[in-house]
Amino acid sequence: MRFKGKINNLNHIVISDPSYEKGVLCRYENDKINNQNWLVDMVINSAEDKVGDYYVKGTEFALLLKQNEKDCTISENAFLSYLDNVNIKDYQIGMDTACIAMGVNDKAKQILNSRSVWQPSCSIKTGSDGIFGEVSEGKIDDELSFILITGYFEDEFITQNQLFDYLQEQFEMTDLVKEDEILDIENKEKGEFAL
Repeated sequence: MRFKGKINNLNHIVISDPSYEKGVLCRYENDKINNQNWLVDMVINSAEDKVGDYYVKGTEFALLLKQNEKDCTISENAFLSYLDNVNIKDYQIGMDTACIAMGVNDKAKQILNSRSVWQPSCSIKTGSDGIFGEVSEGKIDDELSFILITGYFEDEFITQNQLFDYLQEQFEMTDLVKEDEILDIENKEKGEFAL
């Protein structure tokens, strides 16, 4: 499923095991963004991995926060495309308390303030420690252009609908529309209708 939306104000973002302090390598934090009217592309897909003789079902997601439409885009399978003049820095996101927390603005502050709480309510349980996902930060001329967050959860810990609700709330997303609904609206405006 693909969605598009907006974030009215983006000042501070944290993607981390909530127990981690600033300076830990396996986390992402940026508290110097201070921008308005960011765009959001969100992809949430079912995934199935084979572990030994067993199949584990889960949900993978990609959340692209961007200044404008022209600098970057993600495909249905979360492949990132961006302009040649974009410089990318990647951050692996790890966990040591079998949970991960993500959020912006006041939600980011809540994550930082919950450091001493075991698996706080602002986090999602993962069932294990290790690498959760990745954050890719794109800059043009040293100015932040986009942030791509990717990760994976087993179905045992969160459903697709619960993940959608969590991301919408934690990232203060507004005007979220499913992509096929956007295409239907655009086609109706052009006088074209899907059968």
